[in-house]
Amino acid sequence: GLVLLPAGLEWLWRFGGRPQERRALIPGMGFLLVGWGIAFLPQALVWHAFTGSFFKSLEAAALSTRHSYFFSCLFSSYHGLAIWTPIFFPAFAGLLWRTWQRDKIALALGLVLVGQLAVLGYTEMWWQGYSFGLRNLTGSAFIVGVGTAYLLNDLRKSAKPWAYRAALALAGACALWTFLLALPRYG
Repeated sequence: GLVLLPAGLEWLWRFGGRPQERRALIPGMGFLLVGWGIAFLPQALVWHAFTGSFFKSLEAAALSTRHSYFFSCLFSSYHGLAIWTPIFFPAFAGLLWRTWQRDKIALALGLVLVGQLAVLGYTEMWWQGYSFGLRNLTGSAFIVGVGTAYLLNDLRKSAKPWAYRAALALAGACALWTFLLALPRYG
């Protein structure tokens, strides 16, 4: 559902236009839903094979609203974002800044990222066993790249060149840090 959020929000934002524009959006939404269904089908078949249901995830048993692990997801030394993949934080800054500037795409992407963190924040095994970092967020690499690019691009255009250079150095240091943590695991 989170994957469909940006497209669904954009569709709603554009749906407020003239009637002929609205009619043009309906086939696009249909194609999007059919494409999503085709992409989801392999996952649904795996769930059906393991659980007997096309919509029951094995990981659903690990969800618990009694405890929140959100702080751990962000700051734990055991797979937390701040330690293992700190590039998320410049990305958050870029998405927040662009959302503040009324960028709807940044808002939609930021909501997906926050939604993924919220789901992980209520997952009892949020770290995913012996995986590297917060493995469940590897699908967010695109959003992290866009958020970081927003930050760097906006700072590059600012009147303060030192701010751009500092943010570029910070983003590079974050990426290098994660690379150096990963290197021993794959070497």
